[in-house]
Amino acid sequence: MNKQEVIVLLRKYDAGTITEQERLSWEKWCNDTSLEAFNEMLHEAFPERTFAKGQLLDHRQAAIEALLDAAERREEVPVMPISRWRWAAAAAVILVAGATWWYNSPKPTVVIDNFQAAAKIQPGRQGAMLTLANGQQVLLDSLGNGVITAQQGTNLLMDSGKLKYDVLKNENSSIAWNTITTPRSRQFTLVLPDGSVLWMNAASSVRFPVSFVGNERRIEVSGEVYLEVAQQANRPFFVSLPNQTTVAVLGTSFNISAYNDDKNITATLLTGSINVAAAGDKITLKPGQQALVNENGNQVSINTSPDLSKVMAWKNRLFNFEGANIKDVMKQLSRWYDIEVVYEGTPPNIDFGGKLSMDMSLDGVLHALKDAEVHFKIDGRQLTILP
Repeated sequence: MNKQEVIVLLRKYDAGTITEQERLSWEKWCNDTSLEAFNEMLHEAFPERTFAKGQLLDHRQAAIEALLDAAERREEVPVMPISRWRWAAAAAVILVAGATWWYNSPKPTVVIDNFQAAAKIQPGRQGAMLTLANGQQVLLDSLGNGVITAQQGTNLLMDSGKLKYDVLKNENSSIAWNTITTPRSRQFTLVLPDGSVLWMNAASSVRFPVSFVGNERRIEVSGEVYLEVAQQANRPFFVSLPNQTTVAVLGTSFNISAYNDDKNITATLLTGSINVAAAGDKITLKPGQQALVNENGNQVSINTSPDLSKVMAWKNRLFNFEGANIKDVMKQLSRWYDIEVVYEGTPPNIDFGGKLSMDMSLDGVLHALKDAEVHFKIDGRQLTILP
């Protein structure tokens, strides 16, 4: 990569808008370059920031720490910093800019003595359950590369942790539909029969045909997914969501969040153009805009300036808690760590901020909650939030 390409990827990584292919290229460059060259590029990518000198773990950790230091110095309000080195080993790679927590009002410190038990609860990983049209189920968590089975002229194969559908021939019989489901604490990547790539967050489901025939492509989604749709101008791509909501696209990249325990369905466009329709109401999004469908599915509105780094955080294996309340935070943690969250009394009124790696075990997150003055207790896989 040339100098300008590296600078662009650094900025995209910082913003959380980097694509999967760009991330792989960026990580390869990090691994192949010297720390001195990395720091030089960092200064050119962010000339407005001041970066601290010091010994860093590796090039990617250099980005983490440098962006973190700069973000902390830019804050104009008191913050409660997370101990970076305490979680460096658990987080392994990614803890990006702004890894701090803050709160509205001070509360008395509570000593938590059950982190050892929480350390046994590991973060989620890659994996999913595939349900074939005949009801047969295939656990994809640990399968090696190769063909799993064949359906109606299509080979189903695993390739580097991804499930791919290789269409050898389109059969004229009724097309079989498969369903892939990620349970809590799992994410997965699926390559659809048309070459479109779909990343699934935890507790999500996608129903799709083993091959696309006719003049359209259609899938059904619940939970959260990020799609990079293969462009086929003569065959539009449709995503059916709960509450009779539909997203129509020709070729683009966008994120959908449609969990049944969230108030709104959101569709956030990164590139291209999509239409979002619900209950007869339809809007067209431009890149950087977000559609919100209310919980009744009868109203669609536009957010013209969503925080893209927050929307895309999960795909970059991050928790982004900027502006989140305690229930928002706990929903993300319960899905990723497969824990039950209960509240004793009224949930505390705390505003969170910052980013944490999704690669740390639960005890690392609990240390962050403790630093943010959240009171809690844990019993097995049940986390109780105290007043």
